[in-house]
Amino acid sequence: MTKNLLRIMAVVMTAMASASTATADNWITPLADNIYVSDMSIPGTHDSATGEGFEGILGGLGKSMAQTQDLTISQQWDCGIRAFDLRPTVENSSDGTYLHIYHGIIKTAMTFDKALLTLRDKLKENPGEFAIVIMRHESDANSNIQDQWPALMDKYLHSEALAGYLIDFRPGLTIGDMRGKILVMSRDTYDNGPHGAYITSWSHSNEYKDQTKAVISGPDGSSERALVQDFYDCTASDGIDKKINSMLYMLNIRMAATSTRWCINHASGYTKNASSDGYRDNAVKTSEALLGVLNSSDTEPGATGIIMMDYAGTDKSGSYNVKGLELTNAIIAQNSRYTHLTTGITDNTTADSKVSVNHKTISSETPMTVYQTDGTMVAHNVTSADMPTEGIFIVKNAGESMKVMVR
Repeated sequence: MTKNLLRIMAVVMTAMASASTATADNWITPLADNIYVSDMSIPGTHDSATGEGFEGILGGLGKSMAQTQDLTISQQWDCGIRAFDLRPTVENSSDGTYLHIYHGIIKTAMTFDKALLTLRDKLKENPGEFAIVIMRHESDANSNIQDQWPALMDKYLHSEALAGYLIDFRPGLTIGDMRGKILVMSRDTYDNGPHGAYITSWSHSNEYKDQTKAVISGPDGSSERALVQDFYDCTASDGIDKKINSMLYMLNIRMAATSTRWCINHASGYTKNASSDGYRDNAVKTSEALLGVLNSSDTEPGATGIIMMDYAGTDKSGSYNVKGLELTNAIIAQNSRYTHLTTGITDNTTADSKVSVNHKTISSETPMTVYQTDGTMVAHNVTSADMPTEGIFIVKNAGESMKVMVR
């Protein structure tokens, strides 16, 4: 009864939020410090800087051919977006080379440093939040100077302006670790990196087996596997069906998971052709499919991971009902519908008022039953139990269930 009531309330709250203006409170700030970032539901934007407008020789084509967002990066932040896809390339200027954000060969009106400083300033104002940047080297333009990208990227990420605002990746990052920080995850290597993380084995396949091979690694060599779905060319007759099936399959896998595996699931792509209306048409269909799952009272709630979308924060783009604000709010609202996986974890730290973890021992003020994630019972009707291995366990006591990790 209580679970069903919570689901109904979450659906109503999402619908109410979607009817409001494109702003969101600091939705991460109230969440507990010990929640794993990888067990959150986070809305993100694909080719985030295209909402800034376009410039340069081909800039006139941007609005019709390369736009995937209507809102600026600052406006995206304000409506609740916390993951941003930035694609810098090396650009010439009278003062030398620098990094500018492109979409393919079309130049946006946003430099790479301005994008990062925009996020930095948002974090200065909202230190309880965090940002994730997913980055790739957009190498199609200015091909004769792209060999400078590795050195320039190293210089930018080491700049004094960003000192104290970037965080290095390691397995098990929590909200508490990330507050006030930017995690830069790059699909391409650069000098002395990573200053954040590298993501390798990125997948554009619609096959799930190919989407399980990504690896996120930090500067200390630590790494973990990730799920990445970025099937984007939906122009074939069955393209949109493949896209939606692939996207929803990964969503269901992640929402049912009892692990802290990172997941980056793209709603973005194009149908008619690689054009702004192609992105809009795709967004209409993928938003509807995702909302059908997230807003359903029949859906068992769980973490969505990071969902990267086009036309976030706006429900109508041109003549297309893209439902980008409704989807953004639904993803955020998902965080109130399930119990996040938390550390429970650090020695002598209480996960809640009843359960604590010390090394491999789980203790409770009242009798508890402990299960492995496959349902195997480890201990029953005890107040203290030594776990056979490190990992995730389900603790049930006093009529409640929680996930804890022993490490």
